[in-house]
Amino acid sequence: MLADSLISHGSKAVLPEPALVGSPSDGWGVEAYIYGYPLVTIEMTRGVMTNVAEPKGTHGPMRQFVKMRQYPTAAFKDVTAPNADTLYTVAWLDLSKELWVLSLPHMKGRYYPGRLLQTAGGEAG
Repeated sequence: MLADSLISHGSKAVLPEPALVGSPSDGWGVEAYIYGYPLVTIEMTRGVMTNVAEPKGTHGPMRQFVKMRQYPTAAFKDVTAPNADTLYTVAWLDLSKELWVLSLPHMKGRYYPGRLLQTAGGEAG
């Protein structure tokens, strides 16, 4: 109970100092890195790709689609390891306030892949 964990010091009640369980050598440092690193890299990628006022090349503001009309070259560093044979269309959308409807035209038998990703990692949906 909270009342049991309070220590009285005169007229003030103070929570005890939290104890750190284990050490980085126990593995929690590795687990924190594994959990946190993807979140940092996706935010850095979003910042690089959306830090413009209007769509141009491989960059576009939040809430706008960017159609990459050329295959990525070795100089392309926005994403860690892009496919060299894929033309990308990218949009960074914030779905916390409103939903978006994605409508695709009939492809008449042509194959096309589509991925929706969430910033917390993994496939959306």
